[in-house]
Amino acid sequence: MQTLTNEQCAEWLSAKGLIADPYHRADVRGISYVQLPIPAPASNALAMLRNLVLLAGHFEEVLLHVTDTDWSSYSADEMAVVTQLRKSHGDERTLIETPGHLFTSSERDLLIGMMGLVTAYGWTAYISFDHELTVLLWEGEQMDLWDTDAARFKEISKGLA
Repeated sequence: MQTLTNEQCAEWLSAKGLIADPYHRADVRGISYVQLPIPAPASNALAMLRNLVLLAGHFEEVLLHVTDTDWSSYSADEMAVVTQLRKSHGDERTLIETPGHLFTSSERDLLIGMMGLVTAYGWTAYISFDHELTVLLWEGEQMDLWDTDAARFKEISKGLA
């Protein structure tokens, strides 16, 4: 896992030809888009996230970008977990400094775990797969999906319903 600044996240998305913040782009919302509730309890939410990553298929890289702006609402215990995870990957910077997390295909389980933390903590984050699937996790309550591959989108939507 590599951490990225907001600027580096924007550069990665641009280099991959991916759309940043599709939720606020009316021109992409109607194309292969669905919004789904994230189930409770946490074990059901994590099962949904695992299934999502499995159904997403092969990827080289995935960017998980925490997009919350109210950092003061984050609790110390939440930050401690993320800080230790980041330190284990050689990064001493705070989540505020580098809210992006770039995962390779060999870090699939770590990606799922981080998605679980984001959901459990009620944070908001975009997950951008390098093959043009984008997920928005909203405050632990719902997820939005966008995909340019209609067949994959149909399979994912069916698998998560």
